[in-house]
Amino acid sequence: MNVILEQLKTHTQNKPNDIALHIDDETITYSQLNARITSAVESLQKYSLNPVVAINMKSPVQSIICYLALHRLHKVPMMMEGKWQSTIHRQLIEKYGIKDVIGDTGLMQSIDSPMFIDSTQLQHYPNLLHIGFTSGTTGLPKAYYRDEDSWLASFEVNEMLMLKNENAIAAPGPLSHSLTLYALLFALSSGRTFIGQTTFHPEKLLNQCRKISSYKVAMFLVPTMIKSLLLVYNNEHTIQSFFSSGDKLHSSIFKKIKNQANDINLIEFFGTSETSFISYNLNQQAPVESVGVLFPNVELKTTDHDHNGIGTICIKSNMMFSGYVSEQCINNDEWFVTNDNGYVKEQYLYLTGRQQDMLIIGGQNIYPAHVERLLTQSSSIDEAIIIGIPNERFGQIGVLLYSSDVTLTHKNVKQFLKKKVKRYEIPSMIHHVEKMYYTASGKIAREKMISMYLRGEL
Repeated sequence: MNVILEQLKTHTQNKPNDIALHIDDETITYSQLNARITSAVESLQKYSLNPVVAINMKSPVQSIICYLALHRLHKVPMMMEGKWQSTIHRQLIEKYGIKDVIGDTGLMQSIDSPMFIDSTQLQHYPNLLHIGFTSGTTGLPKAYYRDEDSWLASFEVNEMLMLKNENAIAAPGPLSHSLTLYALLFALSSGRTFIGQTTFHPEKLLNQCRKISSYKVAMFLVPTMIKSLLLVYNNEHTIQSFFSSGDKLHSSIFKKIKNQANDINLIEFFGTSETSFISYNLNQQAPVESVGVLFPNVELKTTDHDHNGIGTICIKSNMMFSGYVSEQCINNDEWFVTNDNGYVKEQYLYLTGRQQDMLIIGGQNIYPAHVERLLTQSSSIDEAIIIGIPNERFGQIGVLLYSSDVTLTHKNVKQFLKKKVKRYEIPSMIHHVEKMYYTASGKIAREKMISMYLRGEL
């Protein structure tokens, strides 16, 4: 993390009294941040630390101070999610052999598990930023390596989309989430203020943005957060742009943003923890079903095409991660095979869904995401997912789970879709739900929704 630490040092020298962090009600200048990092380094130097040190803290301020202090000590932080169940923490510590964990009560050492990630293995991954975890909906989170060069490349293309001289970046999610940590390091490396929260609270976040009159804020959020913010938004002149990631934003939300504040830019990112950014959509200029145009430093190809020309998306870019822990290192000149299916048409990327979500109905491949996006274009549907349930005749049938202020009939849905999709892509059943459940990264928790539906809990 040599470059970001040097940039932070420069900002501390050139603008010591500028606010570096504004977390909840606490503001910390660049000079104060440097002093607290130095103090943390002195405390941690008393211990014989292993090459990888896990951070599992509720406080964003303490987390980032420890993160930067560990880098000064040439250690690699592993970012753990404080809201995980204790059993998940134990399983991950055992699986990856983590000896040192910094928690809210201090440093815990000599955890009884064999060391899995040692200095010899880390030599294959130079200039690491941290070890993060995927936010998958099933199974144990998977650890991966993220190096500095990849995020510096991401900062560069991100800067091209900061169109309004934004001097502050807000991201209220936990620092264990890739988007929040990315936004924080982007802010500090560029000499901006980072605005964050211990727990997301829309009204308090807007108050933070109002507190300093000079703030011109870019917000990095997932769609569910944007939706919550707009409920309490009141023509906040400090907010210049929304950067949305995690899931595609409903067109009605975009219209609401433009109705309430026409001059705010909305930039939707598509990407993953592993690939970083893949495509972007500025102010929904891309076709409705698309996730935007590729970033200039991203190459994309599709493989294993079906009869409709839809294939597995493979990515190559200098923003990629360095691979999963315990698996082969990934270089920038290698293709990374994602779990997403889709196609490119006239420079725009279209997603048809994740491979594991594909349904096979009467021998036909059905990609739920494609139909779901069409459904959410309807003013009658807020959110929608299509799940498969066993069927003796067809193998599976599709069931639409949707949230809405109105109750629809199957005839309504069929009428809306009949000229947009093939007959076998129309769900056989529909079910109204009071609310959707989400993953930590803001996506609908599909597996949880399926389980609850099958148990009759929706």
